[in-house]
Amino acid sequence: MSKRNVHFLILFERLIETLRKKLYGCLFVLSLFSVTVCVFFLTFLPDIIPVHYNASWQVDRYGSKYEMLFLPAITIVFSIFFGGLAKLQRKHQPQNEKLILLAGIPVVFILNLIQLFSLIQAWQISTQTHQLDVAAAFLTKGIYLLVALTLIWLGNLMPKARRNSFFGLRTTWSMKNDEVWQKCQRFGGYSMAVCGILLMIASLFLSGIVLLGILLGLLVTDALVDICVSYRIWKNWERKQ
Repeated sequence: MSKRNVHFLILFERLIETLRKKLYGCLFVLSLFSVTVCVFFLTFLPDIIPVHYNASWQVDRYGSKYEMLFLPAITIVFSIFFGGLAKLQRKHQPQNEKLILLAGIPVVFILNLIQLFSLIQAWQISTQTHQLDVAAAFLTKGIYLLVALTLIWLGNLMPKARRNSFFGLRTTWSMKNDEVWQKCQRFGGYSMAVCGILLMIASLFLSGIVLLGILLGLLVTDALVDICVSYRIWKNWERKQ
């Protein structure tokens, strides 16, 4: 191998390592942001605030403002989960480490936004400030748009994943071998992206519990179809052997 190629490989490895550190750093920053925002709001929120909402994001329970600390706790747990999962993949499937981080960051980001707008809405309701209903609009509609974009993003990542036990379309049949796995991920990625597109369209016209029902229906349907297709892909591969 020439010195130029060796130098190029060294630079490439350094670039990958820098990118990896930045992705882990994103999870840390999002966790820190979650805690900071919650503590900031707790300093001026009244002692009793809305702490729970129904499927239409209407208040159905009031409680102590310190119950809101549960929100950054969830964010931190998810950050640790995705970070730990990625590090575990570094030992067994290094190619999947970045994919898991890229999948986890949007999830943690959405959790941050849910927390932020929940706190804003709690403040608006508690102080009877309803001139700007940005929080309510996000919680009833905007969040579903973000979930739709995340589904499309995850669908794009799935075909890039190597066979593993944590990320992707994982069934008894898809795990049989690398060829079946790759075909299953390709189909699973397309189907998840389609779910995201359909949810995005629905979120433009619907909201509340109806939209939540559509989201759950799409996810369940997608899971069932993916399971059946993974079995079909494996059977087709088996016949060719």
